Amino acid sequence: MEKIEALPDDYAICLVGHGTRDKNGVNEFLALSSKLKDREPDRIVECGFLDLAKPTFEGAIAKCSQDGINNIVVIPGLLISASHAKKDIPDKIIKMIRKYPALNIKYGRPLGIHPKILKVCSERIKTAENNSISSIARADTLLLAVAHGSSDPDVNPTTAKVSQILQKSMKFGGSETSFIGANQPLLSEALETSIKRGPKRIIVFPYFLFNGVLTKRIVSVVDDIQKKHPDVELLKAQYLNYHELIIDVFMERAREALFELQDVN
Repeated sequence: MEKIEALPDDYAICLVGHGTRDKNGVNEFLALSSKLKDREPDRIVECGFLDLAKPTFEGAIAKCSQDGINNIVVIPGLLISASHAKKDIPDKIIKMIRKYPALNIKYGRPLGIHPKILKVCSERIKTAENNSISSIARADTLLLAVAHGSSDPDVNPTTAKVSQILQKSMKFGGSETSFIGANQPLLSEALETSIKRGPKRIIVFPYFLFNGVLTKRIVSVVDDIQKKHPDVELLKAQYLNYHELIIDVFMERAREALFELQDVN
């Protein structure tokens, strides 16, 4: 990949999330923003939500423009490019530019299928394996990735690709993709179908950045189905959460947004 120049000092960074009613999810997002600030201590770094939580995106942009800073890079705190990234955030950016015409706002892209993100996924899955008291080969294990789901046509293929890449690189016996918010198959249906395939173990991996209502629902669904099928081990991997490699990718996305370079993943 072509080397990307450093982000100029006169650019603020605004990390924007879709928002959640779950306090744990809000706190984790704020913690990630704080870690991003630690990476760039001399830069203005703010964060805000589109909905459901505070600080708001509008408030974050206002803070970014303090001290005469007019250049802002907005980075979506999202894994997949769906409706929030394609429409909701751009719409809000347009409104803020109309309100503050002096602002120069560059817009980045979501984390996407990046090698560093996939490495964090692998770490979460390995941790789930290590926490098990049983010894089951990966050839006898099925990996089941779970995403939010969306009406956007890019969501299903992206989630499936993540699952397939992880299966191949980690040498699992199979992989499936499911959803907990929207789209088919739903997690409960995918688990029942996967159990019929006869694996000794199924690792359920939430392809989410942060905790929230849906990640907690995943835990509940898996626990309920485990009671029905005690002969198959169902392991619950953790969602991604904060990781230094994720901060790396956010910074890469910020620089891409400014210099309009694309990576090759």
